[in-house]
Amino acid sequence: KSYFNNKEYHKVIEITQKGNKLRKGYIDLYFYQALAEFELGRLEDSIQSFTQYLYWVDQFHNGKGVIDFSVSHTSVSNHEDAKAALCSILTKLGDYEEALKYGKQVSSPKAVKETIPHLTSIYFKLEQYDELKKLLKKWDDDINLSDVIINSIENQYLNLGEQERKTLAELFSDKSTDYGVLNCIRYDNLNETELYSDLINKGELDLSAKGIHYGEFLLYFIRKNLPISQLLLDVKDHRIIGFCKYILHC
Repeated sequence: KSYFNNKEYHKVIEITQKGNKLRKGYIDLYFYQALAEFELGRLEDSIQSFTQYLYWVDQFHNGKGVIDFSVSHTSVSNHEDAKAALCSILTKLGDYEEALKYGKQVSSPKAVKETIPHLTSIYFKLEQYDELKKLLKKWDDDINLSDVIINSIENQYLNLGEQERKTLAELFSDKSTDYGVLNCIRYDNLNETELYSDLINKGELDLSAKGIHYGEFLLYFIRKNLPISQLLLDVKDHRIIGFCKYILHC
């Protein structure tokens, strides 16, 4: 561990490989070898080491691991970090099925936060938009994680074609949440309809702490020739600039 902390990754691999040749099953050796290989860009090797690590963690929990009281298995609780790392590596290598397998297994907020950008990226690449909605619904009780998911979706949104944008707007339209209302307005903007015009109540709109994608509201007001002074009354200048830049890229 000290070699790893000192970024002596080649030394880490040398020591862990020697240890694994002496006896298989020492969990920490696989874990730090995988981390060192990852840091050195040896992704295929890292996948193999992380996989072995997870195997021996499973054996440990089932009472079938190495019994050696002279050695502590300090990394046995890092299995979710390993799965998040595998999700990241496999996404980079284009093995989306395996990446999703590991990404869906994590449940701790820290690991989930790490996997969200990879999961959303895969769902966009595979055009599995329903899975994006399921992911957001799964974590909608956690404000921090739901915000990460929404931001990850929005980071991809402006790169989509018109039809894909319409599909997402319809999919996420929901009058009961702020993001849902945003997509209702987005739906009307994209389709030049007024299905959700009842949601435009200037007294209830508060854009003062919203992300730049809420510039959709500003766009709606402009297209409908509605006054925007009240809408932007309590909004800081830098946020208004962000809204305007967003509109220019819509």
